[in-house]
Amino acid sequence: NQVEAVLTPSYLNPLNTFAFNNIVAVFETNNLTDLAHKYGKEAVKFNPDSFEAWRNLSQLAKTTDTERQEAFANMKRLDPLNTTIGVAK
Repeated sequence: NQVEAVLTPSYLNPLNTFAFNNIVAVFETNNLTDLAHKYGKEAVKFNPDSFEAWRNLSQLAKTTDTERQEAFANMKRLDPLNTTIGVAK
């Protein structure tokens, strides 16, 4: 609950992409995969022009194949010269 509270906007704490991306990483690292997925989707809705938000969403355990393909498409849109997007490591 305290981690999610960081995403409650206020005058001195405006909502931002950096906070979303960090929260998603914290949840995923701590095996709170449902929350990571929830806020991963919120992050790309909040800022659809954030390459990092789309990259995070593409790497989450709970991301569906359809969501992953959408993330790859948006990553290519944002970085068209990157030939490694969607390539397995």
